[in-house]
Amino acid sequence: MDVDEVAMLRSTVTELTARSSGTQLTAELDAFGWLEILTAAPDVTVPAVFEGQGLNGSWSATLHDVLAASLCVDIDTAVLIPFPSSDTAATRDRSTITVNGLLLGARPGHQRVLASTTEADGTMKLVTVSATDLDIEPIHGLDSEVSARAVRGIVPLVNAVTDDHDTSRQWERAVADGRWAVSHQLVGVMTAMQDLAISHALERKQFNRTIGSFQAVRHRLAETYVALEAARAAAEATGPAGHGDIATFDVTLASALAKLVAARSVIKVTAHCQQVLAGIGFTSEHPFQRFMKRAMILERILGDSRQLSKFVGVQIASSGTAPRVIEL
Repeated sequence: MDVDEVAMLRSTVTELTARSSGTQLTAELDAFGWLEILTAAPDVTVPAVFEGQGLNGSWSATLHDVLAASLCVDIDTAVLIPFPSSDTAATRDRSTITVNGLLLGARPGHQRVLASTTEADGTMKLVTVSATDLDIEPIHGLDSEVSARAVRGIVPLVNAVTDDHDTSRQWERAVADGRWAVSHQLVGVMTAMQDLAISHALERKQFNRTIGSFQAVRHRLAETYVALEAARAAAEATGPAGHGDIATFDVTLASALAKLVAARSVIKVTAHCQQVLAGIGFTSEHPFQRFMKRAMILERILGDSRQLSKFVGVQIASSGTAPRVIEL
């Protein structure tokens, strides 16, 4: 895409994510050609769509679509991700497969469910089972707008389709693409929180002065800006598997670093913006609480800051080198 096409894409996506959410946003993105552009130009489309969703507090099936596209599964198959406390969405023994995973924003009407599982010898496999063999229940959590469902069930091995190859690398690349997408959505969420805090600092007055003129408030906003730009730089330096200027280091480690920086940054940004907004930020009438809840959910998806810190540390220690993510 040339510069004008990218600008038009971002403008259109921003408008769509601002006016719609949920199934309606998914339908409008489909009409715009989201699935086709995701395949043709993910390096442009994913940042635009996910930052737009983060900035406007919207949600859709896009994260699920990113995972499905990376795994090359059809639209009738729903991709499970592990719960935050687990490494896989299923376990396998000699005769059964126990599914216990999380479904985020999957399209309605899916007939099959794909989950990752680890074999006894440590190899990763992808297993597909019929959706009718599983219990799928909505999760009513902190953020009600996120279409999250728990998928559980014990399925006889003969009723499942298991990939005979070691698919660990394929699954790692799908998770890498998902983490990269979530990193961009976190950047959008942090941008929205920063904008709300800055507006409040410029409007709220104490002692006949705007609170934005106080040094303590300026310090918090400055640290917010640094954390946000660090997350933005890390996300932009990464890219989807097989795309982007990331040939010098492993895409799995790159996406984990991007998500780690974003996860740590959003914790800091949320705290500083909340301090600037003070009590009004806790009220249900103020939009900040929506972004704070969304930030808490996104921070845990596909690895939180603690899990990713351990993962990145192990990867760097085992390789003996630290990759240069950004050329300064």
